[in-house]
Amino acid sequence: MQQTYQCPRCQALVSPSLRFCANCGLQLNWQAEEQSHGGYSERKQSSAHRPWLIACLGLVGITVIIGGVMLLLSETSVLVETPPIPPTGNSIPQTPSTPTQTMEPLDYEVIDSYVEEDVSIETRSLIIGDFEQTEQVEVPLFIACVTLKNTDTVSGDFQVIFSVTEPFLFTQKTLALAPSEIGTAKCPAYSLGDWDYQIIPSTKTTTE
Repeated sequence: MQQTYQCPRCQALVSPSLRFCANCGLQLNWQAEEQSHGGYSERKQSSAHRPWLIACLGLVGITVIIGGVMLLLSETSVLVETPPIPPTGNSIPQTPSTPTQTMEPLDYEVIDSYVEEDVSIETRSLIIGDFEQTEQVEVPLFIACVTLKNTDTVSGDFQVIFSVTEPFLFTQKTLALAPSEIGTAKCPAYSLGDWDYQIIPSTKTTTE
């Protein structure tokens, strides 16, 4: 397409090959006009493209604004839906634990174990013919002894079990002792070989 210019006086369209305007007869100097004003057709084409450029820029701006609004709404929704964080420290209610109860034997201390010697008076009968004669006889007696102390804070019973090998003897004595009280269990026998004992204390209830 041939390029056209506009006459500076009458604004008529003229060809660049003409030296004078066919409408008003003005002498044309196209180089000076080209440098200072530019061609009519070029300015017209540039102006024709401006509405599309403005429309594109406006569309981009609207898209950016809509995207920013949607992002802001999304962040607000996340903040609203986030569950509250429970407070830390002692303010959190604690479930009370169930106390545990156990049975424990009472504490004690064996102070001494020993043998005592004593004399037992026995009455014996002697029959001669038609006559019966009685007499009292002293018989040696041996006593196994165990002395212990209740070192617990509560009162209780302590079972002392004696076992004698010769003669065979098995007996049990009970001591009821208060806290810090001392008691002695005794097992008498006419003869005493090897002997031993075992202590079984009563129990108490403790809570943990």
